[in-house]
Parts: sequence; C-alpha cells; structure tokens
Amino acid sequence: MILKNNIAVYGKTFVFIVLFFAQNIVYSQTEIDSLEKQAETLVGEKKIKALNELSWKLRNSQPQRALKYAQSAIVLSERGNYEKLKLKALSFAGVAEKNLGNYLNSLTYYFQALKIAEKRNYKSEIAYSKINIANIYIYQQEYQSAIPPLQEALKVATEIANDEIIGYANLNLGRAFSNLNNFEKALFHLNAALNLRSKLNDTEGISVCLKYIGDVYYTQADIEKALTHYFAALSIAKNSKLDTDLMSDAYNKIARCYLTQNKIPQSEQAALESFDFAKEISSVLRLREASFTLYEIYNVKKNYKNSLDYYQKYILFRDSLTNVQNIKQITQLEEKHKYEKESEIMQLEAENKQLIIDEKFKRERNKQYFLYAFALGLIVFLGVVIRHNITRRKANESLRFQRDTIAKQNEEIRDSILYAARIQTAVLPPLSEISKFFPENFILYLPRNIVSGDFYWAKVLNFSGKDYLIIVAADCTGHGVPGAFMSMLGIAFLNDIVSDTAHLNILTSDEILNRLRDKVIGSLNQSGKEKETKDGMDISLCVIDLQAKMMQFSGAYNSMFLAREGELIKINADKMPIGVYPRQIKDFTKTEMQLLKDDRIYLFSDGYPDQFGGETKQKFLIKNFKQLILDNYKLDMKRQEEIFKATFEAWKGSSKQLDDILVMGIKIE
Repeated sequence: MILKNNIAVYGKTFVFIVLFFAQNIVYSQTEIDSLEKQAETLVGEKKIKALNELSWKLRNSQPQRALKYAQSAIVLSERGNYEKLKLKALSFAGVAEKNLGNYLNSLTYYFQALKIAEKRNYKSEIAYSKINIANIYIYQQEYQSAIPPLQEALKVATEIANDEIIGYANLNLGRAFSNLNNFEKALFHLNAALNLRSKLNDTEGISVCLKYIGDVYYTQADIEKALTHYFAALSIAKNSKLDTDLMSDAYNKIARCYLTQNKIPQSEQAALESFDFAKEISSVLRLREASFTLYEIYNVKKNYKNSLDYYQKYILFRDSLTNVQNIKQITQLEEKHKYEKESEIMQLEAENKQLIIDEKFKRERNKQYFLYAFALGLIVFLGVVIRHNITRRKANESLRFQRDTIAKQNEEIRDSILYAARIQTAVLPPLSEISKFFPENFILYLPRNIVSGDFYWAKVLNFSGKDYLIIVAADCTGHGVPGAFMSMLGIAFLNDIVSDTAHLNILTSDEILNRLRDKVIGSLNQSGKEKETKDGMDISLCVIDLQAKMMQFSGAYNSMFLAREGELIKINADKMPIGVYPRQIKDFTKTEMQLLKDDRIYLFSDGYPDQFGGETKQKFLIKNFKQLILDNYKLDMKRQEEIFKATFEAWKGSSKQLDDILVMGIKIE
C-alpha cells in the first residue's frame, strides 16, 4: 500500500506519459497466447517470423521461453536459408541470455550476428550487434570498453537515418557515461534517446529511458528527482505487464533511494518486490542487485541472520556474473572475432613479437645467474617435497614408522622454507638506505607464510650530479614460495636497472617501471598466449630528489597516500601490472609533487585493507585504512608501526591471515 501511494505521488509529474501511452500498449498475455497457437500451425518464413516476435515480446518477462523460441527460429532459418531472419533470431537469443545473466552465451550469439551482418554489409544489423556487444560490456562493468562500439553504431545509424537505432545507441551511451560519472554527457544522450522514443510512441523504450535518467540523479544524490523518474518508469512497466525485468530493477532502485532516506519499511517492501520479480524471470543480474539491497536493509535493522543470508545470495549471483574466468572468456570471444577479420596481419605481428621477446631473452640470459641458482634451489626443494610425499604415502608398513616419517619430513620442509626466508631477508635492502636521509620511518612486513610475495626495496643513487632515493613497495603474484620467487626476480631486476644507468636517458619513475616490465615479460617468456604464465607484480615506486625534495611517483595498480596538514592525498597508479596484460601495453605515467617538511608518505600492498575480520568477518577496506592513517600520521613513525600492527591483529582476531602484509611510512624532514 505504501508503494502504491508513492507511485501516485512521485508519478504525477509523468502521469501524462502513462495516460497517453496506456492506450498504445501492444503486448498482452492474450496476444501472446494467440501468437503461440498461430506459430504451431504456421510453416516456413511465417513460422520463423512468429517465433522471433514471441521471443522479442517475452524477453523481459519470460526470458527462458524467449530463448527457446529464438533458438527454434535459428534452426528453422538455417534449414530454409533465411539469413536476415536468422540475424534477428541470433540477436533475440542474445537478449534472452543476457536477461538470464548468461553473458558469455549472449555475447556468442551477438558475435555470430555481427559476423553475418559485416559479411553482407547489413548496416542496421551491424549497428544493432555493436550496441548489443557494448551492452554486455556495461553489464560486466567495462564501461570504457563499451563507448567505441556504441559511437560506431551511432555513426552507422545516423548515416542510414534509423531513429530507432539512434535512440538505442544514445540510451546505452548514456548508461556508459553515467557509470563513468560523466553526468553531463549521460543526460545529453539519455534525453536524446527519450525524445526519439517519444517521437516513435515507444512506450517500453520511454520507461527504460526514464529509469536510466533516474540512475543519473541517484548517483548525483538528488534522491527526489531519482524517485520521480523511477516511479514514472515503474508506472509504465506495470501498465505493459510484460517488462518484468524493468519492474525488478525499478523496485530495487526505489528501495535504494528509500534506504538513503532511512525509510526502512518502504525500502524493505520495494526490495522484496524486486527480488520476487527477479526470481520470477530467473534474472541473475536482478537477483544479485536485490540481494545486496536486502543485505544492507537487514544490516541496518540489525537482523543479522537475514542480512547474512542475502549477502551469501549476493556473492553467489555476483560471482556467476563477473567472475574472472567469465570476463576472460568474453575477452577471448572479442579477440577471436577480430582474429577472423585480420588473421594474416595478426599472425605476422605475433611472430614478430615473439622474435623480439626471444632476442630480449637472449640478451638478458647472462645477467640471471643468481636468479637461475635461486630457481634451481626451489626446484630441488619442490623435488624433495614431492619425493617425501610419495615416500609418506608408500611407507605404511606401520603407523609408528609413518608418523615418524611425516614428522621428519615436516621438519625438513620447514627448515627448507626457513632457509629460503633467510635468503629472501638477506637480499632486502637495509633500513639504513632510508634512515640516512629520513630517520623517521617504519616498515610493517608480515608474510602470510614464512616467505613472502610482498617485498620492499630502497636505493640511493647519484645520477647526473644529483642524489636520489628510490623507494619501492611491491606485491607479487601469489604468496609463500611462488610469491617469494617472483619477489627475488623483482629485487634482482631493480638492482640491475638502477645500476645500468648508462642506458637510462633520464632517471624517472615511469621509465624504471617500463624497464622492469620489459624484464619480467622477457625473463618469463610471456607473449600473452593462452595457458602461459601470467605472473607479475603490482608496485608503487617513488623517486625523491634529496636536495630539491621533489618526488616522482609511478605505480602499477598500487597507489600511494601522502598525509599533509590534516588531509590525505591519494596519488593514483596506472591500472596495469608489471607483466603481461591482455590489452594493449602502454607506457607507465608519472606524477610529480613538491614534498614539504612534515609530509608523510605511505606505500602499501593490498593485504592490509583486504584482510577479513571484525565482528562481521568483512574486509577491513581501504576507507578504514585511510582513516587509520589520518588518525595517527602525526605520531612518531615507530609508534605508528605499533598501532598499524596492533590494529591489524585486533581486526584479524581468530581469522586466518589471507595475504602478505606490507606498509611503509616515511616522514619528510
């Protein structure tokens, strides 16, 4: 009853839209039943058209049935060689799979449609396919990747003067820019889409536009405007009685608005409506969103049992939509399509890249004696472990003998790892490198296991008549023995880079990271091919001019914080690793900043903020990490180290430490 009253209140601004288009609602259950009966008796081209129409009408209310009809249309189109009807069926199957949350299957259908459309130069279908592909990127939160295909689709649609496709492209451009927080562009494109769909009397399209305009106002914290648009969209969807996906989404967003206003009963009712509609159409995306909202609502209500239940549901639905393997396979589909268009050129480029990598590997080989020795030691160590495990399984003549054998093996393994830890500790730079110039400093270094995949590094270097201090905090792939091996590679490469100053044109943080990435890729023989090693590291690196107190910063995923006069300044890293990268490799960037007396610099890996603990067994989170710095940065650096360590241990409690921990702090004198 509360929500019905609110629909009336908030929807009155758009009531003219509802009244004007209510008489134009085309879809009804009666019509669908009639169309299904016709489809059973029709044959050939007419049957395929009826199946396609059924798939389109049911895509948002009954996506499972919509998929079944589209797949039948695809099969019949192939038998009868109806290419254009097959294109529509492929697109509609992709939409149904998208609404079911099966993004990889959806994208497979879209790329099949795009391949046929490009081969035949069907411009409208090329535009539709590109929009559909971009739509999947948006659902996978790859918003920047969605913009180029949408702009291409808009250009094609404008050339052929197709208002329907122009509106569709503008709608999705608005969604992409909204998620990138470019609200001016988002509203421009969304209003353009709304005007076109009003011109076309597209009732369902109008409701979708209103919903996404509401999203922009919600993100800008204009809750009243957001609610007005959400209720208007919901009113239209309720009249159509078929766009269940939109109703689920609108109810969830209304729930989030009420939650922001602390109207908990209204928020709970709307969220439960959203969850029920999502369950009705088996939409994993909508189930994920509604579950998260209900988790937050019950958390506010202190109903922790329900809160935990919905949070577990949210994790399940989230992982099925955005897991790493899913994103990887989607990326592979796109690459496969590009490969089929330009296979000969790509093959030649791949061969040339492999030649370059092989040549680099040969040049670097003679510099890696220490690394090879360490790798050989690890191989021997792993061989001992494997041999001991085999011996343990076979040595079952008596329980006493087996117990003694296992105890001895564990002791040898631990001794081996402790020895490896001594080797790793020996190659870490002494604190005197930093303390010589900045006496106030600390390094909190807590390996998850005995050896660590995190490492720190510092070096004083005279370059072009100036003294520089280079400071590094790095997080290598994995932890334990594999991570330690990568950390040894990183330390060796950094020593090699800064000692080889004859080949440096200028000592800059970005150039050091570029050279480090080249060495990692070359030494691991990485080419980006499937099934090869993707090992690498995330890193933050500062180069400080010790006379001018001018700092350069570059980072690979790892950012840094600078505390100054009660403010915590974040200096962002580039979003790419030290190692092979599935996208085009670009040069690292650098940020320059004049350091002031009493500034505090903080470099860290992700282990501290990602640790689970506390009463709710959740992550510590970066926002709490930042607050911890702000609360204590004025204290003596050694005291800060004690507080950081004590806070971490208290938060972790009885939970297992999940990752290596590294936090570095330096006070500028």
